[in-house]
Amino acid sequence: MLSDAQRAALKSTLGKSVEFDVPLAPKTSMKVGGPAAAHAEISSIVTLTAALSLCEQHAIPWTIIGFGSNLLVPDEGYPGLVVRLVGDFTKVSITGTRVRAGGATPVVSLCREAALAGLSGAEGLVGIPGTVGGAVRMNAGTDVEIGDVVSRVEVLVAGEKLQTFTTPEFSYRRSSLDRRAVVTAAELELKPGDPAEVQAELKRRIAKRK
Repeated sequence: MLSDAQRAALKSTLGKSVEFDVPLAPKTSMKVGGPAAAHAEISSIVTLTAALSLCEQHAIPWTIIGFGSNLLVPDEGYPGLVVRLVGDFTKVSITGTRVRAGGATPVVSLCREAALAGLSGAEGLVGIPGTVGGAVRMNAGTDVEIGDVVSRVEVLVAGEKLQTFTTPEFSYRRSSLDRRAVVTAAELELKPGDPAEVQAELKRRIAKRK
């Protein structure tokens, strides 16, 4: 697992937000698996940049788990830092027909915000569990894939200082994003619609999903 030096480095960078030997089973929908050597909830791009740079420098494995939807954790747990994004990464903003959602935004929240603004095109995503970041990375979808409506993705590449922007290539349940790239936000280009009709379609799809 983590050495004393690695633990000290994580504590120095993340302070009270990092915990050690944290059970992961309660943090997943499957409710199974062992502990994370370290776990932290990170709420800002500055802290995330520092944490990932530290992991790269000190050879600490790291991963992002979002809501842990459909995630199977090995009984032996995870040997490095498990990150859950919160705070700034959960915000949604809308300008015209463009919706920007933080990587930790629940997909259902993204769909509801778009519907309230009278924007159509994301209704097919409403039943997908998990977050925008996870959905983008695996191009989640039903009859609509998130890659169909994504116009730009904001990422932070581990070990680099600046947030960058990209438009990944999407295929069935895959994207071209590098493993070291964390989806910090995504911008979706939607279409004007009638708020009542879009919200009714969301309710229909949620009922069908259930």
